[in-house]
Amino acid sequence: MLPKVVLYDAVSLDGRTEGFAPDVGRFYSQARWGEVVILAGADTMLAGGDSIPVDDSTAPVPTPTGGSGPLMAIVDSRRRVRNWDAWRTTEYWRDAVALVSEATPAEYRAHLEARGVRTFSAGSDRVDLRAALEWLAADHGARVVRVESGGSLNGALLRAGLADEVALLVHPVIVGEGARSFVQGDLPVGVRLELTETETLDGGLLWLRHEVVRTAG
Repeated sequence: MLPKVVLYDAVSLDGRTEGFAPDVGRFYSQARWGEVVILAGADTMLAGGDSIPVDDSTAPVPTPTGGSGPLMAIVDSRRRVRNWDAWRTTEYWRDAVALVSEATPAEYRAHLEARGVRTFSAGSDRVDLRAALEWLAADHGARVVRVESGGSLNGALLRAGLADEVALLVHPVIVGEGARSFVQGDLPVGVRLELTETETLDGGLLWLRHEVVRTAG
């Protein structure tokens, strides 16, 4: 059984996810799905840059906080994320798991195992997102998965017909060309949405929620 998948992003008026300073506090306070799993791509996890330490294989395997926060599931079939220790012990999540594919190098799988990172493998080249979502529902009780990621993962979920809702915190700024959009890649004919909620917030922010309209075929 698939969980409900919500694509959630802070964007500019022209749908960009970079080139402006998002209201981070409002972004997280607006999240209202009660999700137990957050899904993110490697690009998003790498956005912290040099401020997040790389795993030290000589250090003891960390113990996750195990708190009441959501589980972070990271799509990374290309062995790009190298700071699992930091992600697994952050105060915001109870733990982090890796979603990989058959193409993921054995060396990276061994690194994940050595650092105590639980993994789920599906798909030959890229991660099979449908299978990954089914696993998150079956093994982690995810009825709702909030996707907190960039345009590549958002686009892949929309193309696969796996996204159920699109929620945006729109900032009163226009960024223009050169900045990434919250959806990247071609979509089949376009994805129809039905507006379900709007709210005007302080500072000119606009909160929008849309349900994805399913079409036959």
